[in-house]
Amino acid sequence: MATHLLHTAGCLLPVTAHGPRPTDYRLLPTARCLLPAAYCLLVFLVAASASAEPWHEDFEGPGASWRRAGGDVRVTAERHQRVAGDAYAGRQCEWFQVAGQGGTSVYVSHAVGRPRVIPELAASVWVKSDRPGIQIFARVVLPRTQDPRSQTPVMLRLEGTSYSQVGRWQRLQIENLPELLARQIRGVRLQIGPQVDGHEAYVDQILLNLYGGPGTTNVWIDELSLAGYVDATPSPGGVAVVPLAALADPRRSTSPAAVQDPVSSGGRGGTPAHRRRAELVGFVLQVDGQLVLPRAISYQGESLARLKELGFNALWLSQPASPALLDEAGRLGLMVICSTPASVLASSNNDPAAPLPRIGSEYDPVVAWDLGSELSEQQLAQTRELAARIHAADGYCRRPLMCRPDSNLWDFSDFIDVLTVGQSPLATSLELSDYGRWIGYRSRMTRLKAIWSTIQTEPSAALLQQWATGGRQASLPPEIGVEQIRLVAYTAIAAGSRGLLFESAHSLEGTDPATIARAAAVELVNLELELARPWVAAGKLVGTIRSDHPDVSAAVFQYHRTRLLVPLWTGPGAQYVPGQATERQLTFVVPGVPESNRAYEITPGGLRPIKPERDTGGEKVVLNDFSLCSMVLFAGDPTIVADVRREAARIGPRAAKLYRQLAARKLEITEDVDRRMTRHGAKAWQTGENLTQARKHLQTCDGALARRDSAAACQAAERAMAVLRIVERANWQTAVASLRSPITSPATVCFSTLPWHWSLAEQTRSWQLGANLVGAGDFETFPAVTTAGWTCYQHKTPDLEATSEIAIKAAHAGRAGLRLATRPVAADAPPTLVETAPIWVTSPPVYVEAGALVRIHAWVHVPTPLTGSVDGLLVFDSMTGEALAERIGETTGWQAIALYRVVPQSGPMTVTFALCGLGEAWIDDVAIQPLVPGGSPVGQHPGAPARRF
Repeated sequence: MATHLLHTAGCLLPVTAHGPRPTDYRLLPTARCLLPAAYCLLVFLVAASASAEPWHEDFEGPGASWRRAGGDVRVTAERHQRVAGDAYAGRQCEWFQVAGQGGTSVYVSHAVGRPRVIPELAASVWVKSDRPGIQIFARVVLPRTQDPRSQTPVMLRLEGTSYSQVGRWQRLQIENLPELLARQIRGVRLQIGPQVDGHEAYVDQILLNLYGGPGTTNVWIDELSLAGYVDATPSPGGVAVVPLAALADPRRSTSPAAVQDPVSSGGRGGTPAHRRRAELVGFVLQVDGQLVLPRAISYQGESLARLKELGFNALWLSQPASPALLDEAGRLGLMVICSTPASVLASSNNDPAAPLPRIGSEYDPVVAWDLGSELSEQQLAQTRELAARIHAADGYCRRPLMCRPDSNLWDFSDFIDVLTVGQSPLATSLELSDYGRWIGYRSRMTRLKAIWSTIQTEPSAALLQQWATGGRQASLPPEIGVEQIRLVAYTAIAAGSRGLLFESAHSLEGTDPATIARAAAVELVNLELELARPWVAAGKLVGTIRSDHPDVSAAVFQYHRTRLLVPLWTGPGAQYVPGQATERQLTFVVPGVPESNRAYEITPGGLRPIKPERDTGGEKVVLNDFSLCSMVLFAGDPTIVADVRREAARIGPRAAKLYRQLAARKLEITEDVDRRMTRHGAKAWQTGENLTQARKHLQTCDGALARRDSAAACQAAERAMAVLRIVERANWQTAVASLRSPITSPATVCFSTLPWHWSLAEQTRSWQLGANLVGAGDFETFPAVTTAGWTCYQHKTPDLEATSEIAIKAAHAGRAGLRLATRPVAADAPPTLVETAPIWVTSPPVYVEAGALVRIHAWVHVPTPLTGSVDGLLVFDSMTGEALAERIGETTGWQAIALYRVVPQSGPMTVTFALCGLGEAWIDDVAIQPLVPGGSPVGQHPGAPARRF
């Protein structure tokens, strides 16, 4: 048998630069070497039982997990995705279509963690193809043998069976791994010497050779399994296996201090006993074998000690980290996510062929390299080259690479490890339920399973600018409440995000009330997330289930033999002003819960047992006094239950104080808004009665705090906030009732700016609309439109065709209108998702004066619902951008759009219509008009009744 040693030009090299990413599996991280005898016994028992449970991947999730892993064939065409309806088992499988010529191999790989090579270990996968010859391999790592030239562990490829039953599902397998490995080692010793050591060998990847010969080969893959799985994490002191209970205790596994490099003498000035190693195992970030749920904050110069107090375990920088910051982060046990080291960038810019500087131990606090945001096809080649150079310079640590591309996600995922996704949905027209769908869409457009989401903590810069220009004297500034930050964070987790990057444009150390409240809000969210960390960081997202309330759904995470239910309230308009979001009795039926499991509601302060009932379809649980979001643990292991109860009790006192602080801030805002609205003659909805009730709940909270009853204090503060949410929502609904959409005015997208809305309504009651500044907005003839300066842009993709035309059927008034349309190139295989807007049209620029109030108006008709995107038809102006865009997915006949904006600075203004989904939209009678004092009602235009701003 030929020796399948991975090598290039005779040199032993590990294949890591473009290798696959591990998938989800049961995590058993490395333990400390010094263990009490009883604990060692428990470790032994867990390790012994681990082999009885096979590792399994059923390919039922949204993102494809096999990765290209090299080969010698010149590939001319390739397609790869998860498909439904043709699986061996379940609903989905993965499908490859490969066309090429020359050579003998096109490898794809799937990471499987680190199972030890023992006699019981066996791998199998089900394959169907239209050609024979597909073969399975296992890549084995020899951690105790290094290539003397590269100083990296030797890796070997072991052969398994080949595919022969063309057109039918066939099980490929590889067994007798110790025997196969021994044969390979004998051949390798002839190359690099007798020191080759097979002890502690483990498998890190299963590979398939998909090449069936010249031409096109189709391969379907399903049900990858490993029997006899015993996890092995090599370390200088040997291998240990930590029981599940240790992962449920955050103090053992993810506190930043726990993952610091041990040093032989105090501080970072000593000599490290080992280099910190950060890597992705499946979708899970591990640092020195410990699982981590990244909770990073955009660094704005705050004290690192303060950020650690707020519960963050990482800093997120858009530039390289300075040596001083890295040193302080290391001493505090904080991780760092930053851009490429300046030395690597400089060498790349000056001479790409020059030897690369090595990334040294001073960068040990860094756990991921950020390659940038808003990347597109133009940056693809440059970013790919940068990724390769970072891997070469960072050879030992192999820290994951992350970036946030706007387009070409599939291509970027070929060389990055973590896809960063995120929008700022709060105070926008993007519903939170659609935001969760959008995250899911992005993950399905990539090969990666590791998705990290940004979390909005502040109003958009565009909204703050609108308020600073026109509303500063009328209302409090826009403010994002703790409820909304929680909803965005939990929505991201429920959509499959395994890391959270909290966006912050302003320092969290400010002394103004809004900043103090924001700091308290993110600290509370971090405390709650720490309780759920093992499940949301390393558990399998089983799916989403509905409750008996239409606005409440829940994500279900499975971790070993436990489940975590994460329900949250995402009713319409919650991104503007959340509703009361409480329910006396909320019912869920959770599938797949073992009968031995008991149910507990996790609360700051402790666990509340829930008595479940067996029901058709699963375990039925009823939550009493549900408010906004919650967590329910299903577990049968008393050790896990005790650990979670202990951690909930530990954070209880601090959580209770934060709840009290945030409830008091909400009461302060509500009282201020009430006073200002009364001044403008707006009648508030039962404000006095509800404010009195909220104050009573806060008094109850104070009494519970005095008794040190954290659970009761949290509950009383939450009840105060629920009452205040009733006031906020009712008054907001009154304000937006006369508007076509809440996004119509920047004064109606959050509660604190409602007085500004009523002030504007009062001020502009007798104003009139000025002349339309936009030429050819009636789209009567093509020459008139082009002469006026309208422009059309397209983002070309191979599977979509986009058109824009002046069409008679698109006329709202006059003879013609603008028609935008997208359709699939192949009608029999249409894309289900649209990555970025295929086509958009922008008006000619018009000059507007600073401080002016303008109305952007148009008529729109979407004949059939737009698909493939949550954005539909996006309408926005150039001064506020997409932050205050209107989204239209469908209409019943023609619909008027009106956007009122305050001009922040004198200059040109345009309006853009971006068709983001599949379908068509008709647009007509576009206008940008200033509002000026006069005698006509505001909002009057041909064919529409007068409306009040």
